[in-house]
Amino acid sequence: MINVKTFFERPSVFYISAAISLLIGLVGFITLEWSHVIYSLSMVLNLLGLDVSLTQLAEMMPESFSYEIFALEKVFVPVFFVFFGISLWAGFKRFKLWILVAYSAFNIGLFVFAFFATGYIAFHSQHYSAEFVTVDEFLQSDFKDQQIGTAFTARNRAMVLEINGDARAYPISYITQTHIAGGEKVGGQDVVMTFCGLSHLSVPYENEVNGQKLDLKVMGQFHNNLVMFDRETHEPIHQVKGKMVFSGAPLKELPSVMMDLDAFAKLYPQGKVYYRAPEDRHIIDTMVFWLMEYAMGEQYDESTEELAFDTSPFYDKRLGAKERIYAIVKDGKSTVFTKEFIAEKSNGYYELNLDGQIVAIKYFEEFDYIDMFTGGNAREINHLGGLPDGTKLEKFRHSNQILWRVYQYFYPDSTIYM
Repeated sequence: MINVKTFFERPSVFYISAAISLLIGLVGFITLEWSHVIYSLSMVLNLLGLDVSLTQLAEMMPESFSYEIFALEKVFVPVFFVFFGISLWAGFKRFKLWILVAYSAFNIGLFVFAFFATGYIAFHSQHYSAEFVTVDEFLQSDFKDQQIGTAFTARNRAMVLEINGDARAYPISYITQTHIAGGEKVGGQDVVMTFCGLSHLSVPYENEVNGQKLDLKVMGQFHNNLVMFDRETHEPIHQVKGKMVFSGAPLKELPSVMMDLDAFAKLYPQGKVYYRAPEDRHIIDTMVFWLMEYAMGEQYDESTEELAFDTSPFYDKRLGAKERIYAIVKDGKSTVFTKEFIAEKSNGYYELNLDGQIVAIKYFEEFDYIDMFTGGNAREINHLGGLPDGTKLEKFRHSNQILWRVYQYFYPDSTIYM
């Protein structure tokens, strides 16, 4: 019969159990934070004066493998704590207290950073807790005083979702950190807005899949685009692809546009604005908020091709790396428009025949934004889709102002109108 006390006094018990618990954290950290590790290493090399691109290394980690590791989180958690507990027990009389404390801090820190820090600490989504204020309340807030990094490059832009005349604005500066904001119905529909600061892509979704409510959290990013996961099913969702990774279930995307907040206030005086008061953020929120502000300043700076997280190859240079394009994807085929083509070369209006379906693309010059509608003969259409004869066209879902360098990675064979 094994003597428990003697068994745990064996040095091998500590080293084996410690190695297993550390290995779990290390595997999670490498697979789920690989691109961030490569980016951090690139920064160090650049600070040392070495102009070295590690993009190819960042692309070496297969998405599918990372998703599989993430899916095993519920297995890893109990296994980690079992072997971590055994290692502490086995090492209690073998090592000094400060050594065990240091070991515990490193081991738990690595594990938490790998599996929990991104979705539950650093980027604390507000899927069901977002606060919205009236336009008047927002204009009286301290929003402009909070702008640092994105004030000059995002120009107070916001994603705008309008349904049945009811509108919500989601300022980039607020949603860049949380990535996900919901909690209020818009036009009677239960919706959630998602935003990826790295790709400048906003995608609102209906808040359910196959009759089940979504509960979205941030998993990380691949190829400079947001990867979320549903807390209920634990399935990853790559934002630009819009479907669950394992089941393949699609999320229903809704039309939205990007415009300045001043334009939103004029077009939708009865609308509401997503707002995050400084006093409602804990200390980690505040630190990440300012960090993201500075990072997005680099991401949206059109004077350079480099991204804040320069981990995606730039293959297609028909357009500038950071040009914000308008894109339609149908049956896997991508059609891209530049603002110059719509606003100037097409005199503010263009009709696209999309396999027999007419899409009206309109530049609203007074408010400096572009929207798309299903149907033709719509040059005089208003921001709600209304025509002078009283008919109304539905808005057409498209990617609005996504960065070309990010988009071209996913759709390298796009047809471009420029």
